[in-house]
Amino acid sequence: MKKIILLILATSFIFATMSCGKKQPQPGLVDSTSQPQTQTETQDEKLKEEQEKIQNATSEHDPDAKPRNVVLYFPGKDMRYLRPEERAFHSDDRALYWALVSELIRGPKDETLSASIQGDVQIISLDIDDKLCTLDLSQEFVTANTGGSAKETMALYSIVNTLCQSKEIDWVKINIEGNTEAEFGE
Repeated sequence: MKKIILLILATSFIFATMSCGKKQPQPGLVDSTSQPQTQTETQDEKLKEEQEKIQNATSEHDPDAKPRNVVLYFPGKDMRYLRPEERAFHSDDRALYWALVSELIRGPKDETLSASIQGDVQIISLDIDDKLCTLDLSQEFVTANTGGSAKETMALYSIVNTLCQSKEIDWVKINIEGNTEAEFGE
């Protein structure tokens, strides 16, 4: 039974990373050129910079910023389907994608929806290269988001569907603390 569940989750994960419903060739799933960061200071500095970008992206007080409505996807309470929740952001640059994932982590405002990402998950990095978004999350994404294949699948699809609505992103690859071969859903 465990093997069947693992096979279903692996297939779901591969399907989620293949494409966001867009018909384009699939890039390699493993980036052999990226090296995980090992220096805590570098990660802390990068995290602070990204948090400043998020504040700028979501700031309601910036008079020059033009609000942009973006859809976040959260599962319904039954964990069967993703449902949209619209939010306003004040950024059109790459800080927006960091802010989108941060909002997914915070959870929905609509009480009829469920949080797709549980726990104290941290974004380590988010890079976009040739329409591939590489999202590196903390280990809490794996440890706190277990509890059945539906819940795990919804967490992955929530991230992929939210990020792939942009013209700049066709694929999403999720790493766990720099590990490109981390397993999810054991």
